[in-house]
Amino acid sequence: NKEAEIGLVQLDSNAYREVFDELAELERSAQAARQDATVPSLNDRAVETLLRYYELKIRILENLNREIQTRKRHENLEKRI
Repeated sequence: NKEAEIGLVQLDSNAYREVFDELAELERSAQAARQDATVPSLNDRAVETLLRYYELKIRILENLNREIQTRKRHENLEKRI
């Protein structure tokens, strides 16, 4: 939902390269945790990892949203000047 709210797929990935790189790294970690979740002895740890992944991803997306809003405000101010 956060990705849709922000319009993540429409964003210029070059303008937000750090964020996109961080999200890609998180996704790789989450994929490994999903695979670990299929192994009974690793399941609990994998679930905890996935929960942390989603919490962190939400925080990153919220920060990105704030940055987008700040840039828009600055652009609007520049247009008025």
